[in-house]
Amino acid sequence: MISKAAGNDSVAIGSTNASGNVDYLNVALKGAQSAIYVGALNTNGTTSAPTTLAYYSNTPGADATVQRQFLVVGVDGAKTGLYGTSFAAPIIAGYSAILSSKFTKASSTQITNQLLNTARQDTISNFDAATHGRGEASITRSLAPVSIQ
Repeated sequence: MISKAAGNDSVAIGSTNASGNVDYLNVALKGAQSAIYVGALNTNGTTSAPTTLAYYSNTPGADATVQRQFLVVGVDGAKTGLYGTSFAAPIIAGYSAILSSKFTKASSTQITNQLLNTARQDTISNFDAATHGRGEASITRSLAPVSIQ
């Protein structure tokens, strides 16, 4: 399972940033079955206090394939001193490890799909797939079933 930091250029995956560069690893992972792009939210969202995308986070943009591979995670730098999608991506890697310890016979693709399919959209203010992909990762929802397909 690959947890790839989406990037901190405030552009869509695969787009050119302000310096004229493209993240070619982002481009290469498009459509990979066990890869998740990870964007950053300002904090973890709740249904009573939805959150927003961090100003710096890259997005999936209009590409439906990238949208299906994209999750967001709360990164509250005011509390941790840590910011960026490079801090968000290890959270997803950790979630993957936790899921793998419960679902020991699951493949990396099954673990990836479980994370993507259980994302929350109700904890994000003005949810939009072009901005937030599948939504906010939820380890609780991911762990809920007895088995995964």
